[in-house]
Amino acid sequence: MAPPEAEKPVDHTLNRRPSVSKGENTEISNDAARLMAMGYQPQMRRDISTLQLIGVAFMVTASWLGVLGGFTTGVVVGGSVCLIYGLIIVGVFSTFFAITLGELASAMPTAGGQYYWVSVLAPKKLSRPSAFFTGLCNLAGGVVATAGSSVLLGNMVYPYLSRLIVSMSEIHAWQNWLIGLAFNWTACSVNMSKKTVARTLSVGMFISIAVVIGLVISIPATSPKHTDAKFIFTSNENVSGWSSDVMAFLVDLINASYSFGIIDTAVHLAEDITNPENKANLLR
Repeated sequence: MAPPEAEKPVDHTLNRRPSVSKGENTEISNDAARLMAMGYQPQMRRDISTLQLIGVAFMVTASWLGVLGGFTTGVVVGGSVCLIYGLIIVGVFSTFFAITLGELASAMPTAGGQYYWVSVLAPKKLSRPSAFFTGLCNLAGGVVATAGSSVLLGNMVYPYLSRLIVSMSEIHAWQNWLIGLAFNWTACSVNMSKKTVARTLSVGMFISIAVVIGLVISIPATSPKHTDAKFIFTSNENVSGWSSDVMAFLVDLINASYSFGIIDTAVHLAEDITNPENKANLLR
């Protein structure tokens, strides 16, 4: 009887021309093999650079924009104390959360992210329902975050439009909805192409940083009056309707949490970059 043929080694390279240089072919092959070992068939082109990954994560989170959008609500609910110390508290806990995400993304770099990790780490009997529930929550969070961003941008743009158009002196819900819808369609047009959105957000990262630096310098320098530091760091303006200042402070933490609510963005790009187990640690 003839000896059985030796098993052919599995070729994990992608069945198409790689979208990066020749020197990274081995890296792509390793990434594809790692993904297949986790039960996934490679589908995405790994053509997002490290800078573009950072740009996407930075711009989608945009914590300073979240603070700016919820500034008025924060002042009314709990005053400057809640804005300052609440942001610090949420920032510390969000850092712990980001470190955990970095560890899990380094061990299991998939675009699915949380739902895949739950399916692996949960007890066998609870694996599937837990993964389904986690994925459902992740999807709902993305929908709510997108809608919230549109409303936030609409609220920020509306005052400027009302100055230009006299008839818009009174805010109506349908007007704000139309502005948010315009932002949604603009974002949709950019997201039609992965290369376009990656390049746009990497450039937008530098624009965002420049705007923050400009605001931090220009506003204090041009302001005719400056509030006392004691008022900023110790005053508590609770007109939220809650009799307890502690409850008002806890409610106001929602504004700070909104600023750090989408820090898992880089995780879901794990199948669009080379060597994701190392680059995913940029979350830290």
